[in-house]
Amino acid sequence: MELLVFFECQVRGVKFYDLREAGARWGTSLRLAKEPSNLHDPLCVAAWVPGSPRARPLMLGHVAKEAARWLNQLLQPPYRVTR
Repeated sequence: MELLVFFECQVRGVKFYDLREAGARWGTSLRLAKEPSNLHDPLCVAAWVPGSPRARPLMLGHVAKEAARWLNQLLQPPYRVTR
């Protein structure tokens, strides 16, 4: 069984990453990953732009704190968010 979740939220910290290299545009599908070892917020969720088959994924930033708290619950086993 698969659960598909579509939502819109801010990705913060994008000024620290090269958006042109990542190729992110409005509506881009992102890979989400929990970062429990993050010193600033153990509930933070990183947003990655999936790479092409030959390219590595590139960090885009972090999901806004308000949405990350909700997403953290969805990213617990046995659930996972996929592209």
